[in-house]
Amino acid sequence: MAIGTLARCYNNHGVFTGVVKIRKGEAVRMMMEATSMDLFKRIMAQCTQEIGSKIPFLDPTAIETLQVSQRIMSLCSPDWAASSSLERIESRAGFLGTVKRLGAAFLLLAMTWSLFSPNFS
Repeated sequence: MAIGTLARCYNNHGVFTGVVKIRKGEAVRMMMEATSMDLFKRIMAQCTQEIGSKIPFLDPTAIETLQVSQRIMSLCSPDWAASSSLERIESRAGFLGTVKRLGAAFLLLAMTWSLFSPNFS
């Protein structure tokens, strides 16, 4: 149940304004389903995957958090492709850098246009 609570709280701004917790029914379902080590690992993997999907790629600890979640996923499911999430985060970060550069270029272009355009008042 702790991993479920962590998954619910991670990157959830509601923790600062109210109570964030898993419902009793969800907790009971997790306890009832965890009847073997394989089923327990499945629950851990699902919650860890939920945490991994919420990692903000601009967070300075995003890579470290992703590596920890990948380690948990590899322990829960050895055939899980751990590199896919890291590659996804790194590609999104690279894409964001490109978008920022394009945005800065367009802002510079607009400022230059406003300074040198005779029709702009």
